Amino acid sequence: MVTIKDIAKRLGVTPATVSLALNGKGRVSNEKRAEIKAVAEEMHYVPSNVAKTMRTKQSKTIGVLVGTIHNEFFVDEISAISDVLSERGYSLFICDAHRSVEIAAKSISALRSRGVDGIITTFGFDANEEVLYEVKTCVANGIKVFTLTTGIDLPEVPLVNFSFRDQFVEILSNLVENGHRNIGCLTVKKG
Repeated sequence: MVTIKDIAKRLGVTPATVSLALNGKGRVSNEKRAEIKAVAEEMHYVPSNVAKTMRTKQSKTIGVLVGTIHNEFFVDEISAISDVLSERGYSLFICDAHRSVEIAAKSISALRSRGVDGIITTFGFDANEEVLYEVKTCVANGIKVFTLTTGIDLPEVPLVNFSFRDQFVEILSNLVENGHRNIGCLTVKKG
């Protein structure tokens, strides 16, 4: 992998000059800046996200932990989250808990070790002590954690929930407006 040191060596300038030129900063002449950018392109230079993360303390990456990617509900959630993150210049790591609290805990730990800026959990089952420990460790290390399910009940973790009531009102209104009068509802009771 080509580094700014490689570019600097080839051009006989300092790595700091290369960095300034590539980032559009500092007192680098337009000619030298153009030369450095041309050599960087020729050498197929790609900026290191690891170095940028260390410098800015931001990875611009969010982890999403779902209960299983085999559930259409989670696929729709991931798609919506991805759209919003993309608009804001963030990347997305997706972790599949495979309906397992043990895998969920390991996934949260892995996301933390990768330096994500935040974690969104939406796994649809109650967290165990190991998951809660991992979440608390993330929060203590400055990683924002949000949950879209009631599986994590910690005061330091905001629950972002949607209203089933509003959705049912919309569905029922639509059915009534279309002349339906005998309407049934089948639900699953938890526990």
